[in-house]
Amino acid sequence: MSSGGSSGGSVSGMIRKPARMEKKRYSLDELRAFGAAAPTTTAPEFENGIQFDISRSTEADVGDAQWGHRSLPAGERKPQDAGETKEAAGGAPAGAGEGQWGRSGGGGGSGGAPAAGGADGGNWARKPTAKGWKPPSVEGDEVAALLKAVRSLLNKLTKEKFGSLSVKLMNVETDTLSKFAVLVTAVHEKALQEPKFAEMYADLCVTLSGNTGKYQDKFLRSNENAAGVFHWASETGVSREEVGNIPSTGGPFATEGECMSDASGKTSFKKLLLLRTQKEFENASRYADIEAAGEAAAAAAGAGGSKEEREAVALARIRRTNERRRIKQRMLGNVRFLGALYTRGMVRPWIIGECLEQLQGDVTKPDQESIEALCSFWEMIGQSYEGQPGNEESLNKYFQIMAKLSSGKPATKLGDPAGDALPARVRFLIKDVIETRSNGWVARSRGQMQAKTMDEIRADWAKENPDQHAQ
Repeated sequence: MSSGGSSGGSVSGMIRKPARMEKKRYSLDELRAFGAAAPTTTAPEFENGIQFDISRSTEADVGDAQWGHRSLPAGERKPQDAGETKEAAGGAPAGAGEGQWGRSGGGGGSGGAPAAGGADGGNWARKPTAKGWKPPSVEGDEVAALLKAVRSLLNKLTKEKFGSLSVKLMNVETDTLSKFAVLVTAVHEKALQEPKFAEMYADLCVTLSGNTGKYQDKFLRSNENAAGVFHWASETGVSREEVGNIPSTGGPFATEGECMSDASGKTSFKKLLLLRTQKEFENASRYADIEAAGEAAAAAAGAGGSKEEREAVALARIRRTNERRRIKQRMLGNVRFLGALYTRGMVRPWIIGECLEQLQGDVTKPDQESIEALCSFWEMIGQSYEGQPGNEESLNKYFQIMAKLSSGKPATKLGDPAGDALPARVRFLIKDVIETRSNGWVARSRGQMQAKTMDEIRADWAKENPDQHAQ
């Protein structure tokens, strides 16, 4: 034990700590004297091998050098360093001309005066960077918070909680037209994402549309000029790309009543919702754009291209397939939602007629996605459309064409529907719609998902399991 102890002592005696190098500290006057004597020379290297130019140091930077810190040029300063409130020679914080760190383009000091240190100002100005932090606008923060709150409520929406959550949605703060448009957009997008629950979201739109007057009271204003003419304007306008062609002003009008009536009609919940639905419906032409892009990419690559080019073409084909699937889902969701709005009286019959014509398209060259959306559309609107007076003739005409498309036979003469252009799956969908009409618009049960309350779910379970329910 003793030998081990002595051995350990000898080893510890061999280890020597490096001698601590003393750092000489210079006063501010001494450093300035060095700079005056040799303005273009650099100070001797420190022990870490770093040099800095004393002649181009501000008073604040020299203070750092006194404590052994590295002094960095402005381009290498960390953002938190740029925000320090170090006093310049003028007595004001550096960058006080702008009031925000990282935003000043001139010297520190009050009024942009250069700090002491050299003939040209002597300071390294804090240049604004492309990735510099910028305070968000208050309007943007409020809109983002509103969108988050609305989405949170929509995610919780069920038939069981419909009453309480719809009241909360009616009470959200929409004191500007842009916020009101955000509410409409969020509800419409949710309906597109969940087409199986289109009827529930249509009921929500009917409820919110009845509350339009309370929304508009917060952002619509009428103004009378010196000539006694009235104009209306919203508190905050919105861009056309955000919610469509929404006017934010109107006039002139002879009376205030006419003025506000026009404003209410053009900025109502129903108007904004139908504008968004129409815009989405017209986006169905994006299929042609995707196909054109695919053909152009294949032609550019060529059959004898390199391996990298062939892989790029294959990857682009996969992306186009995914994009088509996404567009199809939104298209089906939009037509189902539009049909649910029609059955609740929020869409006029002539609009439905134009939608039917556009979805049917050219029957000599039927489009698969459009015909599939047409079948879904008829399932939603069929009973209401047939019940309207004067629609029987047009309804028979539509279904005669659909019967020919479902046959799978080629056109017998020019202008006839070409049923052979559709795959079997779509033809069977058409036959299901025809059968549904003949059955009084009572669809054959296929276990489709729809919004139900807990009592309805229990009743369905009891019908499917009568023996267990009796027990």
